[in-house]
This record gives sequence, C-alpha cells and structure tokens, in this order.
Amino acid sequence: MHFLLSRCARIVCLTLFFLVLNVTAQDRTALKVSPNGRYFLNGLGEPFFYFGDTQWDIWQEVTLDGARGIIEDRKAKGFNVFNVMIVGTSDGKSPNKPGQVPFLNNNPTTPNPAYFQTVDSVIRMCRSAGIVLVIGIHHSAFWGSMINQQNAYAYAKWLGTRYKDEPNIVWCPSYAGYLTGTLLNLLIKGIKDGAGNNHLMTRHPDPAYLRPEDYAPWQDSSWLDFQSLQTYQSDNSIPGLVRGMYALTPVKPVVEAEAWYEGDWGLNAYSIRKQTWWTYLSGGYYTYGHTDNWQKVTDWATWVNAPGAQQAVHARTFFSAIDWWNLVPDQSIISGTANLNSAARSSKGDWMCIYLPAGGSITIAMDKLTSGSSAQVSWYRTTDGTFTPAGSFATTGTRQFTTPTGWQDALLFLRTGATSVEQSRSQVVRYERNLNRTVGMRAGVEPGVHVHSSGNRYTLRGARIDGNRRSVPQSHLKAARE
Repeated sequence: MHFLLSRCARIVCLTLFFLVLNVTAQDRTALKVSPNGRYFLNGLGEPFFYFGDTQWDIWQEVTLDGARGIIEDRKAKGFNVFNVMIVGTSDGKSPNKPGQVPFLNNNPTTPNPAYFQTVDSVIRMCRSAGIVLVIGIHHSAFWGSMINQQNAYAYAKWLGTRYKDEPNIVWCPSYAGYLTGTLLNLLIKGIKDGAGNNHLMTRHPDPAYLRPEDYAPWQDSSWLDFQSLQTYQSDNSIPGLVRGMYALTPVKPVVEAEAWYEGDWGLNAYSIRKQTWWTYLSGGYYTYGHTDNWQKVTDWATWVNAPGAQQAVHARTFFSAIDWWNLVPDQSIISGTANLNSAARSSKGDWMCIYLPAGGSITIAMDKLTSGSSAQVSWYRTTDGTFTPAGSFATTGTRQFTTPTGWQDALLFLRTGATSVEQSRSQVVRYERNLNRTVGMRAGVEPGVHVHSSGNRYTLRGARIDGNRRSVPQSHLKAARE
C-alpha cells in the first residue's frame, strides 16, 4: 500500500510539473491574433477584448507599492493592457524611485540587474492581474543616440531572452514612427532571436499619423502582428482613420494606442467617451491615457479615478456582454449624412449599435438586422452605463430615433429576438450566460446572474474583471428607476 501511495504521489507531482510547463502557452494573458485577423485571442483560444491604459513610467516614476496600487485599480476597472516603456519617458540614464539606473555605465549592453528586478516584479504583478504589457524598448526622442547600430541587437536580444517565458508581453521595437532601416531591423531581430515567436509585436508612430496611407507601407510586414495608431490632439480623425485601417490588407487588428490624454489642455471625460466609442464602433481597440500618467506620475492616486477613466469603463462593460468579435463597422446603417456618428453591426445580423457623439436624432436602416422580424431598441447612457428601453420595431425600412432629453452623447443599441421589454433588458446578460456554457467563460457573466425585473433603467455596474473573465456580484447588478 505504501508503495502504491508513493507511486501515485510521484505521478501527481510529475503531472503538476508538466502542467506548470504548459502554463505559458495556456495563460489568459498570452495574446495571439484571431484566424480572421480582426481581434485578439488569449492563450486558451478565447476572444480577448483589448481595453488599454497608458502607464509609460510605471517602472521609472513610482515605487513597487505605487505600481501595485495602479495595477489593482486598473484591474478593478477592467483595463487589461498597459502601454509602457522599458525606461519610461526618461533619457535612459535616470534612476527609478529606488535609485536604480537602467544600465551600468549608461551602456544598454550591460543592463543593471537591480533595475530589471523591479521590471520583473511589475510584469508578474500585471500577469496575476490579467494585464498585458505592450513594452516599448526604444524612443530616440528620449534616448538620443544611446541605442545605435553597434548595440541595438545585443540589447534587444537580452530583453527578448530575459522575458521569453513571460506570457503577458507584446513588444514594440520603437516608439518613433520615422525609425526605419538598419536600426529598426536590428531591434526586431534581437527580440525575435531572444524570445522566438512567444510574443506579438507592433509599432507605435510618434508623432501622430492621421491617414491610413501613412500606415499602409507597414501592413504586410511579416513581423508586424497588429497596427498601433497615434491620433494625439486629433480626436475627430479617429473614426475615419480606424475604418480606413480596418479596410487595409492583409487584415490585422487595429489599436488606437495614443489618443489625446485626459487632462491635457483641459480635455475632459466627454472627449474620452468620444474617443472610446468611435474607436470600437470603427473596428478598432482603444487605449485610454491621462496626461498625469507621465507628467505627474507620483500623484497616481489623484488621477486613476479621473472621470474619463471611469466612463470609458462603460464601453468595456457593454462590449463584454455581447459577441463583440463579430462586430463589423458599417456606416451604411445610417441613412443620410453620418457626420461623426459611427455605426456597427454583428456579422450575424442580430444586433447593431450607433454612437451619436452630439446626441440628437438619427435615421437608420432597420433592414440591416437580418436575423429577425423585429428588434428591441434601447439607449445606452455612456456616462453611467444604464439602458433606457425605446421600444420594439420591425426590421424593415428606415426609422428615426432621438436621444433622451439632456444626454450629451449616446449609444443606440438594437437587437433581434427579444419579444418583450424585460427580454430586451436581460438579453445582454442572458447571451453571456449561454456563451459561458458553450465556450467556457470567454468573456462572461457568472451563470445564474440575472437582471432585476422592475424599473425602467438597468445597469451592469461594479463588474470585477479578471483577465478575460467577468464576475458580476448580484449586489452590483442594479436596477434604477428614472
């Protein structure tokens, strides 16, 4: 009996050992691109809703305790990607808060072990929180000539080798859009030779590029897994640019990686809402940023709860409750001049959304809904994540809708298959409950959660999002009367 127990124990230990070896490939933060090139998958093959935040200086200007506080806040809000730079927005020679410089003797081929132990800690804290890091390793505007053709390959290979087994990494070889040729190629080759194909790779233009043709020459680059955009100080260019990028071939995901920062030149939550909804309904993925994340990083507790950050979360909550991976941007939904209104529909024809950045009235083509004879229609309030039902309508011809009084902007949501007001309210949640049973918690609400049956408005508020899994406590699933 003792022999059998010992043998069983050895088998269990070996099984656990091999399971641990397989964690990296199966990690929820190990991103890859979907087969159709439109969205991201995690290591389990589940759709990963990219909801980014900007933390350029998390390794440079905050302590580990500060980094932990930022990570916990962003996890609670549902952010699952950070834009970071390996030495922040410094010159590559400045020490971090514990007093550690990135490189010994200012030489990128001799990294400072103490500095990179801090980097290690933040990477692993982010992984535990389900957060992916898009790591920029070069920016000539900050670094000058510190990285050059003589040291670029060795520096990049060292980074790739050190972090090849950390799943929650995407590499950005350079944050200078004008960097081309030998130096860029050395950085790319160094990362690839160090990390293999364990991680995705992107590029981030700086300064901003505002036309699809500015990005098109890179689209078929074999090393480029997805396009990152910068539209800083040019918000109104977002919907046209993202839709233009969506149309490029070969098809690759599109990320709005650097829009105008909240707080910069007085930019407010309304502008953040416009950026967010324009990006997603145009077929892209959004990255939020607050200007103090690199201007006043040490005061992080004062800006993590900025109104724009809190209101952008309502887009995350909304899309997590539908099959967002089937989204197709489609301006033909809008009858007449679209202006800056943006529209999208499901490829299955069972829902569509129209974002009205200035509110008002809009006429839409109801026949774009092809999977049913009628649709339940609701207005989604982007400031607080509540729905207001607008009625049930036939999916034929055109129909005009007007935003509720006093709303600055709004999302119009139409879905077929619901036959009552209560079904219209709860279908968003019930869809995810069914999805959980068929695909194993791809982005779902816990089974058994339901929407209250009373009231004219309801909300999915207070969601706790771990990686790609949402757990919504019943106490947070509130119904409120007008």
